[in-house]
Amino acid sequence: MQTITNFWAKMFNYKNKTNRKDFWAESLAWGAITFVVYYALSFLLGVASGVAGADEAPFIGISVFLLIIFGLIYGLALLSASVRRLRDGGFSPWLVILGFVPVGNIALFVLLLLPPKSKAGVNQEV
Repeated sequence: MQTITNFWAKMFNYKNKTNRKDFWAESLAWGAITFVVYYALSFLLGVASGVAGADEAPFIGISVFLLIIFGLIYGLALLSASVRRLRDGGFSPWLVILGFVPVGNIALFVLLLLPPKSKAGVNQEV
C-alpha cells in the first residue's frame, strides 16, 4: 500500500530515484484502478440516464470530463515517476520526452523496463 500511495506523494518530485519494482507496481495498480473506476462510472451513468429516460449526452459528457481531469493529474504523476525511474536506470531524465513521440514511446517503455546500470547508486537520493 505504501508503494501505491508514494505514486501520488512524490508527484512533483523529479530529483530522487524509483526502483523498477515500485515504478511498475505503482503504474499498473493506478492504471487498473483508473480502468475500473472509469468503466464503473460509465456504467452507473448509463444506467442512471436509462432509468431516468434522459438524454445520455450530459452523462457521457460528465464521464469524459472526469476522465480527462483524472488523466491529466495521473499523467503528471506518471511523468515524475518516469523521470525518477530513468534516473534510477542510469539514463538521462530528458529521455522522458520520448513518450511524446509516436514511436519513441516504445523506446521509453523499453528503457523503463531495463535494470539499473550500476547497483552502487540504486535508490540513493541525488
